[in-house]
Amino acid sequence: MEARRRVAIYVRVSTRVGNGQRLLQQFREVRRMVERRGWTIVRVYRDRASAKQGAHRPEWERLRKDASRRRFDAVAVWAIDRMGRSVLDVLKAAEGFERRGVELLIVKQKVDTTTPLGKLLLTILAAFAQMERELTSERTREGIAARRAKGLPVGRVAILVPRAHIDAVLREEKSAAQVSRETGISVSTIRARVRAAKKEGSPPCKRPLTLDSEKGSNEDH
Repeated sequence: MEARRRVAIYVRVSTRVGNGQRLLQQFREVRRMVERRGWTIVRVYRDRASAKQGAHRPEWERLRKDASRRRFDAVAVWAIDRMGRSVLDVLKAAEGFERRGVELLIVKQKVDTTTPLGKLLLTILAAFAQMERELTSERTREGIAARRAKGLPVGRVAILVPRAHIDAVLREEKSAAQVSRETGISVSTIRARVRAAKKEGSPPCKRPLTLDSEKGSNEDH
């Protein structure tokens, strides 16, 4: 009787808020496929990180080390882009698993490296995934160029701190924390605007005249 394969599941989502549910959905889909095959789940690796180059994915690195120690017979992931962002990243990982006798199952694209067709499909799908990312980046660059051509702002919109509040901090009438509570703008942003005003050599505006200040002026005369 053939021994049941030991499988490790890897799931990953980005760091954006609200991705916990997506992480759970990925796991359920992969687990369903693994159980259908009669494999035994020995460990689940979960990352909350981008797949971009240089991003820290501790669980992915731990999985690869465990694969080199043959702590499981197969790796199951939800989709090809969970493994990496480039053809090289994906194929390098797949080849590393193959050298150690670890199989790869990609549920969404129905890739199974136990077959020659599965290996060929992996290479083709990885190429298409990279092409789609490059097309998306190109469309983004074109959109930015179009906005610049129209004189529209590009990137993050700067948070404006009313000049009166900056002046109040410069005159030491208020602290950055007080202005933050009044305006809802972060303390770091307010301090940055105050530093910019000091660097520009822009003096604080004089306080506007009030009835009390006018009265005091008249009494002096």
